[in-house]
Amino acid sequence: MSFASLNFIFIFLPLVTFFFYFFKKYRFYTLIISSQLFYFFEGFDAIIFLNLAILIGFYLRKNLLFSLFLLFFILIFFKYSFYISNFFDIEVLSFLLFDIDLRNTTIFAGLSFYTFQLAGYLLERKNDLDLKKLLLFTSFFPQIISGPIIKRKLFLKNFKKMDLTNSKSNDDYKLIFIDKLLPNFLIFFSFGLFYKIVCADILAIYSENYSNYIFENHANDKGINFFIFTLYTFSYGFRIYFDFAGYSLMAIGIGYLFNFQLPKNFDEPYKQTTIKGFWRHWHITLSVWFREYVFTFIKKKYNFFSAIIITFFLSGVWHGAGLGFIYWGIYHGILYLIYNRFEKKILKLNFYVRLILLNILIMISWPFFDIGFEMYKYSLINIEFNIKNFYLPVNQYFSYFYFCLIVFVVYFFDEKKIIYRETNTSNSNLIYNFLKTPYFIALIFAFSVSLIKISKTFIYFRF
Repeated sequence: MSFASLNFIFIFLPLVTFFFYFFKKYRFYTLIISSQLFYFFEGFDAIIFLNLAILIGFYLRKNLLFSLFLLFFILIFFKYSFYISNFFDIEVLSFLLFDIDLRNTTIFAGLSFYTFQLAGYLLERKNDLDLKKLLLFTSFFPQIISGPIIKRKLFLKNFKKMDLTNSKSNDDYKLIFIDKLLPNFLIFFSFGLFYKIVCADILAIYSENYSNYIFENHANDKGINFFIFTLYTFSYGFRIYFDFAGYSLMAIGIGYLFNFQLPKNFDEPYKQTTIKGFWRHWHITLSVWFREYVFTFIKKKYNFFSAIIITFFLSGVWHGAGLGFIYWGIYHGILYLIYNRFEKKILKLNFYVRLILLNILIMISWPFFDIGFEMYKYSLINIEFNIKNFYLPVNQYFSYFYFCLIVFVVYFFDEKKIIYRETNTSNSNLIYNFLKTPYFIALIFAFSVSLIKISKTFIYFRF
């Protein structure tokens, strides 16, 4: 089930919220059952393997290596199921009472996320969550599909705040809900929905049209227009940002409904001027996971160079099957090493030069994610500089206005002030004051809902 759907927004979420607040004795079970039901929409086989992973994490937790082996075996097997099915010539795997199509590479949404979250819990070696808590920790529906990846300590802190043991009166909780939780939900969810529908999904019209153009020209052995490929690269780069950042904002907002504060997963990454800064602000919880459990270990045992290359290589493997993801990971690893080597010289460059340079270097890596290594290689080899063949898939005046909007939101919109409310805004700043009003929040929510029919599956669902 997608956050950006009418069934979720107007049926599933209101029902879960109703049961959570009006049946306080069953809050814990409300969240567990609703999370299981939410994931059940991914398929019966998906829910079976989710709970199998949880059982492995609970009953085999004392045998760390074996439990981690089983968790990552399941992850690798299904993530690379297409290649495994081709190698062994097996199309369907029979498991219990159902068959699994191994050639469906997007078989279990969120598999990578909940595997890493469980693995992180096991690697902490605390093992103090009972089965019910571990069930909620792993399957909490706002973040199971695409994160953020949370830690045991944060979960326990929020567990107390959610008052699942009913220590607070209904009046206390109603006061918290009306004064803080509901407003925060509306702010984060509305902006997240706007990011997803108005930004990511309209950008998809451009990126998908141009990716089809690349595939068609490849099939017909034709050249690739440089200007079309450039616009494709940037439209997909902005699309994947808004798609994932939108999900993360909606997840944080939904968490607030139940007094569960999820961590920030994106922090304006395209405003950064170094690759280090980018990776501290892009997919933050995944970057922290790799730094703590992979990079630090390899650096201590070998060296910094090996740690960077292996960490980014594994990040590519984690994101998906295919050479494109591996090259993407290695590319970022090399980029990180180059920046680390020449950091002092780079920091002497003009701020805007560094910003533009980094954005170009980041953007040219994203086609690996979308069209894959072979199509990317073909495009670069067969590039043609011919402005006559350039076209826009949407009306040119709308396109000009729309890309100005995208550039404004990415580079000039201040999330810290408007969404996260981390700093106070001067009363003289009328634009920022308006963007913080309930009227504007209601406007972007209504506008996003009106366009919800164009909504596409979140990109990170396949990871």
